[in-house]
Order: sequence, then C-alpha cells, then structure tokens
Amino acid sequence: MAVHPRLQRLLWMGLLLAAGAVIAVQGARLLVIIQAGAATTSDFCQDYQTAGHWLHGAHIYAPVNCWSRYSSTAQPLEYDTHPPPSLLLFAPFVPLSYSTAAWLWGLLNLACLMLSLVIICRELDLWRLQTLLPILALFLLWEPTLDSTRSGNVGAGLSCLLIALAWRALRRGQQGHAGMLSGLALLLKPLPFLLLPYFLLRRQWRAAVSMAASLALGVVLSLALMGVQTWADYLGPVRLNESPDVPVPGNLSLAGLVTRWGAGYHEFLHPGASRAFIDLPPLLPHISLDAALLLGDLLAGAVALTLGFRLWRRVAGDNTANAPAGGWNTSDDASFAFVLVLSFLVFPLSWQWNLVVLAMPLLWLAVKVWRSGNYKARWRYGAALLLLALPFGWSIPAFQVEAQTALPWPVRLVGAILTALPSVALGLLLSALWPWLLRTDLSPTGESAIGPAIGARRHPKSKAAPSSPN
Repeated sequence: MAVHPRLQRLLWMGLLLAAGAVIAVQGARLLVIIQAGAATTSDFCQDYQTAGHWLHGAHIYAPVNCWSRYSSTAQPLEYDTHPPPSLLLFAPFVPLSYSTAAWLWGLLNLACLMLSLVIICRELDLWRLQTLLPILALFLLWEPTLDSTRSGNVGAGLSCLLIALAWRALRRGQQGHAGMLSGLALLLKPLPFLLLPYFLLRRQWRAAVSMAASLALGVVLSLALMGVQTWADYLGPVRLNESPDVPVPGNLSLAGLVTRWGAGYHEFLHPGASRAFIDLPPLLPHISLDAALLLGDLLAGAVALTLGFRLWRRVAGDNTANAPAGGWNTSDDASFAFVLVLSFLVFPLSWQWNLVVLAMPLLWLAVKVWRSGNYKARWRYGAALLLLALPFGWSIPAFQVEAQTALPWPVRLVGAILTALPSVALGLLLSALWPWLLRTDLSPTGESAIGPAIGARRHPKSKAAPSSPN
C-alpha cells in the first residue's frame, strides 16, 4: 500500500526532528563527558604526562599517575603505552594546564570522530540530509562513541579519521597518500597493523612503500629527538607491563579471551582508589599469564595467516583477471573492511570503545546488505549489529556468573560465552563481508576517478548488476 505523499513528508520531517533532538542531547552529553575527563582523568592524561617527561628532560617512559589515582588497574605500574612518535602530537599540549589541554583534546577527538563519519557517508553517497542526520544520531547514541570520548584515547577519533582518509584516498587511486595516512595511524596506535601486509598482498606497491617510508621516518625522527633509550623502554618494560591488560574485560581480541579464560583477571588496588571491576578466576585449568599470552598470540597468528592467505587467493589471485581496469571495485572496499575487522580479533588489545574505527565496515556493509537480496548476509550483519549495539554494562551479570567458582562449570561457561558476544559479532561481520570479496562491479566513487564527480548518482544504464553475492 502506497503512502500518501503528504504523510510521507510528515514522516520524514518527524524523523529529521527526532534525529536533530538526539544530536542536540547527545552532543551536550558528550561535552559533559569531556568536562568530566578534564576534571578527573582519561587516557589523554597518560600521553600528557609522558610528553611532559620528555619536554622537561625527565625519563620519558617513567610511570604516570592517572587512572591509579581513582581506581584499581590491571597494571601494577601505570605507563603510557603509545609509541614514542605519538608524543610529537601531544607535546604542544604540555605548556597548558591539564584541564585546558584535556578540554582541547576532547573537542579535537570528537571533531575527528564526526568528520570521519561525514567522510564515510560522503563516499557511500549517504549525503542527503534525511539520511545523514539519522546516521549521525545513531552514531552519537552508540556506546563506543560515548566511551571513546570518555577515554580520550588517541586510538579513537584521530585513528578513525586517518583510516577513513586512507580509504578515501585508495578509492581515488591515490596509493601514496593512503600509505602515508596508514603509516601515521600506525605510529599513533598499532591497531591497524594489518594494513601493511594488506597492501603487499593486494600488490598495491605504492601504498606499501609510502606506508613503510612514513613508519621509518616516524621512527628515525623519534630516535633523533628522544634517543635510543626511549625505544628500548617502550619495547621492553612498557610492553611487558602491558601484558596484564590483555585479559581486561572489554578486550575483544582472541588473545584477550584466551588469557582471561586461561589465566583469569586480577586488578591492583592502589592507595585511596576504588575497585573498578571484579576479579575473574580462570575458567580453564590454571596456566600462567605468560603461557596464556603465548597461546592467544599463536591462535591470533594462525587466524590472521589463514584468513590472509584465503583473502589473497580469493581477491588478488582469482579476481585479478576479472577486475575492471582503472577503477576501484566492490571487492576492494570489502577487503579493506575485512582487514579492519580482522585487526580487532588478532591485535592483542582491541577495546570496545575502539569500535568507532569500524564505522566504515559497518556503514559500507549496511549499504550492500540493503541493496542485495542475500538473506545470509542480511541476518549475519543484523546479528552482528545487534550484538555490537549492546552496552557493556549488560554483560556485567555474565561476568559475575563467570566469577562464581561455587557454580557448576557449565554455568560459568555459559556466562563466559555471553561475555564474548562482541567478539562473536566481529566473526559474523567477517562472514558477512566474505561473499563481496569476489564482486568486481565498480563502486560509484571508483567511477568518479575516471568519470562522474564524487558522490554523483550513476545513470541507471551505467549501473552494474545487483550486488547479490554468490
């Protein structure tokens, strides 16, 4: 039954008004969150204090005192865990007071998040007001957006923006720019570490060389400014001290699940601080943390190698002969999204707030699923989206069940599985992306590099066949 045009306009106006109200309320809420971080602490505090050590001539990677002032932590000592080149970004904030610097950084982080979402929507031709506003409202309601703003971590807004810009550059055939942006993202936070092998496997040589060059330049510059000892500290004591962070609840990686279930989770209570989370006894027969970390790394490595080889065979091997010359196609988008999602499973520390980096895979796949008739992809994507939308607080009862050693082991196992649902969602996203790795139809933006303007609607006669994967 067709909807009357006047009723349709009223429905759209109501939707836009509701989206505008959500954006206004959530925007104010995010500003309150930034203010709270400036008044107390956030992950930005660790970078701020460590950059201060450098500028004031102290030992750069000395322990900091940020979260440990307020709550228990997984680490016995608190260090900044970001690479030395990242301190170049935070050094200009040091002359300011912490509250002022935290405010400015929080606003910058939020602006980068919003800009990255706009770039992704622009690339996917989701640019009309009645589409963009509801997407922005949902993005602001998403708990990882709130948590990434609360954390103030460099791996949130800025990493999201750099990855979105790298993807945009790749779609325009600007491999050198894409590699440079990917290298910068990796120098700030190593989560997207699979992008370099991704460029190599897909024979995108200019992107790979540019990324390697930007990484080398960042390392050399930090060595010249900070000295060899800074890198020795970062690769030594700082990395070792980070090991207790791997089993932290909220870590979505395979290594996080293995270490939490194998070695348990324990927090150190600092003087005057409150307890942040409950201790979790091991679910499996107890093994040492080092052994659990090794098992987690081996599992993650096996998954990365297996899926990476299959990705190379499916896209770079089988698809080369069928790929349209000179254009960015669907399999290129799908493989980029696939690598981003896979990074969350195989990188040892992949926090739930860091899911904002997956805005591109989530939106790109939503467009494909909406336009296709592939039932399997639809239910996998829908299930993944539902699981990723669940607030972390909803999993706390499951963690409490897992922590009760008096309960039967199968009951504790059920609780542990429920806590792993966000990681299961990542697996569902990978399976939903897989069918599109063989699609060779040109994307609208891929055409723009050799034809129409970016974001322009394609003429009906120039459309590729419906993107319904086999």
